[in-house]
Amino acid sequence: MLQVTSGNLLEMFDFFLFGFHATNIATTFFPAQSECASLILTFQTFGAGFLMRPLDAAVLGTYVDREQFDEEAAGRPGAGKPLTAELMPKSCRLR
Repeated sequence: MLQVTSGNLLEMFDFFLFGFHATNIATTFFPAQSECASLILTFQTFGAGFLMRPLDAAVLGTYVDREQFDEEAAGRPGAGKPLTAELMPKSCRLR
């Protein structure tokens, strides 16, 4: 329970920092003629990350629960950790 709570706390703190430093992020990563347009692009990025959280939990959670059940029935450890460890570096190669 403590691990889940601390993970949620750190994730929400990350979103808080993003929102707090939105003007700096806007000028650094989204340089545009209008400051308003840069800020809108920054908050769209924030919104995409915030909205993908439940979708990711639904898709990966369902997959991992199903695979975890099959793996435990066969006497092997679950599939969640190897899957996430495999997906994290792939997201960095998308650029």
